[in-house]
Amino acid sequence: MNIDSQGNRLQKHRRVAILGKCTVGKTSFGRILRKLALPSDYRPSPHNEFKHNLELCGNKYQLEIHDTIGMENEADVNFTISPEWAGNVDAFVIMYAINDRESFEIAKLLRTKLAYVLGMGHRENELSTPMILLGNKRDVIDNGSEKREITKEEVKRTVKKWSNCKYAEITCKRSSEVNQIILELIKHHEEHFEHIPSEKSLTSQILARFFGVTNQHIHINTKS
Repeated sequence: MNIDSQGNRLQKHRRVAILGKCTVGKTSFGRILRKLALPSDYRPSPHNEFKHNLELCGNKYQLEIHDTIGMENEADVNFTISPEWAGNVDAFVIMYAINDRESFEIAKLLRTKLAYVLGMGHRENELSTPMILLGNKRDVIDNGSEKREITKEEVKRTVKKWSNCKYAEITCKRSSEVNQIILELIKHHEEHFEHIPSEKSLTSQILARFFGVTNQHIHINTKS
């Protein structure tokens, strides 16, 4: 355990990156974490970095969060990620909008690109860096203003092929949901590398160890 001269636990530092198509809500996600107002209209944003603090299992964490430049289309994925940058990121959030098919295809390409630049070649299913595949804009589906283009079952089938990846759907307009995702991401990372004890039940541990069955879905509290 890392402690200072007064016996206090030292902060742990983790680097997180948020990737996805432009317009999926990456910048709104970051503004909510920084307790800033959401913009009234869409404005393209440059690569942005900021700090975010949280506590987990009695440990204090300072996160360096990278809100990356959003991609206009699938072709942009090839020019976005460098091995040097990706190799220094501890965990990823890959975002898409559940009312935007292209954003989901870009999200899948990003997973493939990350695997490639991190030395996995075309074996993206084996990429072990912790990540969350995050669907945003649940609010526009719930209120009926737009139609869902990516089903929950399709997301589940997609993530089932990916190692060390969880998934969820949120609305970035609710700060409780945004904060839960970041907490779940760091928890996912720390459990994976055994920095904190896993909270999986005995049954879940047996299913994962002997049958490869894992619960990758993050339950979002939509009422808080």
